[in-house]
Amino acid sequence: MLKHVRRLIQRPCLHPTSARYCLFAWLLSLFTLLPLSAAASVSTGAFNYSATVSVALSAPERVREGNFQLSVEQRSEGTDAGNHEPKSWVIEQSNRADFESVVASYAPVGSFQQLSLSGFDDGDYFFRARLRAAEPAANSTEQTFSNVVKVEVRHYPLWQALSVFSVGAALFFILCLTLWRLQRQAKLATQ
Repeated sequence: MLKHVRRLIQRPCLHPTSARYCLFAWLLSLFTLLPLSAAASVSTGAFNYSATVSVALSAPERVREGNFQLSVEQRSEGTDAGNHEPKSWVIEQSNRADFESVVASYAPVGSFQQLSLSGFDDGDYFFRARLRAAEPAANSTEQTFSNVVKVEVRHYPLWQALSVFSVGAALFFILCLTLWRLQRQAKLATQ
């Protein structure tokens, strides 16, 4: 078997600069990734679990920056609680606690415990997790939601940010001036 592989590699058509080599490498990578894709697309809807899956969402109540983390904890209850795969959730954002209108949806890939969000202005934001249905039933209107968390974003005032920047700029200027003077004194001492 090893001799056949060596002969394939030594052929001019499989030289690393040839088009056939690129095609061969692409097909090989496609076939190696194929089992992962098939395993990832297996739906848990085919299995009958008598477990109830719920999720608890937590976040800081008040932040002074425009970024924060939402933490997700998935809990399973029932007879087969430990025998199922983690469910897929979508994080929804709204400006109101009753979620009359969803402003944004975040659909993280894979199983996650924390979601970092940034770029928020001053204001109150509400978040919840919704179970992402693989195949929604035609007659089912039931949705599974988590608890609602409120995040209050209040940035530092502009005067405070500018004063900290000014102090830092003054210290940097003093440092540069000191280094310049010490370098000049050392240069004069060597002459």
